[in-house]
Amino acid sequence: MGDAVPPPAPAFPLGLQAVAFWSDRVPDWPTSRQLLRSGSAPTEGEPLRPPPPQMLQGAERRRASPAVALGLELARLALAEAGVDAQAVEAVFTSSHGDVMVTDEICRTLAQDPALLSPLRFHHSVHNAVAGYWSIATGNTRATTALAGHEHSFAGGLLEAALRVRQLGTPVLLVSLDLCPPPLMQALAPARQALGAALVLGPAGTGRQQLTLAVSPASAATPVPLPAWLDGSYQPDLARFLCALARLDDNDPDGIATPFSAPGRAPPGAELRMSLGGQLDLAVAFDG
Repeated sequence: MGDAVPPPAPAFPLGLQAVAFWSDRVPDWPTSRQLLRSGSAPTEGEPLRPPPPQMLQGAERRRASPAVALGLELARLALAEAGVDAQAVEAVFTSSHGDVMVTDEICRTLAQDPALLSPLRFHHSVHNAVAGYWSIATGNTRATTALAGHEHSFAGGLLEAALRVRQLGTPVLLVSLDLCPPPLMQALAPARQALGAALVLGPAGTGRQQLTLAVSPASAATPVPLPAWLDGSYQPDLARFLCALARLDDNDPDGIATPFSAPGRAPPGAELRMSLGGQLDLAVAFDG
């Protein structure tokens, strides 16, 4: 008897309905997309601050931590672009380390004077803080998921969101972000850049871009290199996904078919592989 043929990897076709983006170098997706397509870099300057969360009011907005502020505003922008009701969508939130600024502040307080530890800061330090604020701000009582997987957090969140779309047959919100950690935490969370994005994913045939996800055995392929201005975050898979998407995101007749690592437009059908950690990869095919 010959060797057994392994079963085909399960595939999850999706429609990408909307994208929102922010980094401490570039404030939005249209600007980032143009830079990625042209091979340009943003001008040097002071790091940008996360935008204020428009869905929170007054004191709640002032109390929101940077991670909460960024996550809520990205979610709002993506859902508005997709025309999806914030109260009717399930959501997946991913972050490698959560709000590292709050964690750093708590650790400093515990080391110096534990009696001064703020309950509000502790409340912001939990990994699902963004998801909790999202549910409160929108009045959404549907399921939310908060995931962490070190540098593989985005890939894990993308797979989770795809599974939810497949089960529900309705759009699902995916928000992925990580802040730049303070110096004392750099050894644990080495990153020089804050980066976040929100995607609205729906069933195949919806949205402006079609994707197919498949889980497969891990490969030894060299990761796609990133532009220098996007190569400092703890979300390398998210950055590579956005680089690929920027070159596939419209029907520009002047686009040039190039690899994801170079300026221009990549051909439909190109594939991006992201590790899920251990022995598995998540392959994303951009189907046009």
